[in-house]
Amino acid sequence: NMRGTAGTPALADPGFRLAWQGRRLSELFECMKTTMPPGRTGALSDADYVHLHAAILEANGFAPGSKTVLPEKLEAIAFGH
Repeated sequence: NMRGTAGTPALADPGFRLAWQGRRLSELFECMKTTMPPGRTGALSDADYVHLHAAILEANGFAPGSKTVLPEKLEAIAFGH
């Protein structure tokens, strides 16, 4: 659920988009790796984080694209339209 729950923040709403507006997608990726999943940070493979990253972007209105963008390529891309 990208809308969040009582114990987790929303990953797809106006507040999320405002908080990440203009920040690098690499920052979002690193934030995900250091905070997700709750209680098991860093437990996913890089490939799983890439797929989750793509799903978060898609849920926030980014056009679907390659789900295999390498994390090191994210530095040049800012969140927002």
